[in-house]
Amino acid sequence: MRLFSKRETTQTKDEATDAAAAPVIREPAPTGGRTAAAWTAVTIGVLVAVALVVFLAQNTRQAEVSFLGFTGSVPVAIALLAAAVFGASVVLVVGTARVTKLRLAARQLRRRDDDR
Repeated sequence: MRLFSKRETTQTKDEATDAAAAPVIREPAPTGGRTAAAWTAVTIGVLVAVALVVFLAQNTRQAEVSFLGFTGSVPVAIALLAAAVFGASVVLVVGTARVTKLRLAARQLRRRDDDR
């Protein structure tokens, strides 16, 4: 018994007996696309924003924060949010530097291959 993948042709019993019959090719159904991806991203963004607002509303207690000689009192939620934004910024800068380095290396390889 042979199993067919989605992209392989499938034939009915009548078509199998007819040698001249053209194979029927069934393509997979299209799934979403850019619009679906955009709506998914918007939905996730809204859910994160709602969770962030709830987090900020529930963590209003003041906390003493000291950083590089500066001392102040801020809500716990704001302090945690600032730390998260700072951490995300560091990841963004390091990731951008890495991607830029990889793109430059790929460009140099393409130019070297084109020169051959």
